[in-house]
Amino acid sequence: MDYSKLGLSAEVIASSFGRVATELEPKKCTDHKAADVVKSLLFMIANNIAQIAYLNAQKYNIKRVFFAGGFIQAGPYLWSRFSYAINFWSQKTMEPFFLLHDGYLGALGAIITRPEQKNQKN
Repeated sequence: MDYSKLGLSAEVIASSFGRVATELEPKKCTDHKAADVVKSLLFMIANNIAQIAYLNAQKYNIKRVFFAGGFIQAGPYLWSRFSYAINFWSQKTMEPFFLLHDGYLGALGAIITRPEQKNQKN
């Protein structure tokens, strides 16, 4: 998309709703297609999650970023957004990974933290 009318490049996150925010005659939310609004929200949320993941990885000098959870299971659109964002901000020095079968992670955490360990911490 061309965001030059808005004074923004296509890489700028604020451009998610740029068209809506700069219309000469503001429309009601109902004037925009629901699918377009949802896609813009999903784009914005995915970029925020990816940026937070990138910043934490950068802070702790981690080169592999793992994404897991129900939100991730939404599929390829999110994977592409997260991959693009991590590659963009890290200048391809970090790698994003996606756990498809992550339903057992909570169980693994419970096994690793045995009940006797929990009692010792209290």
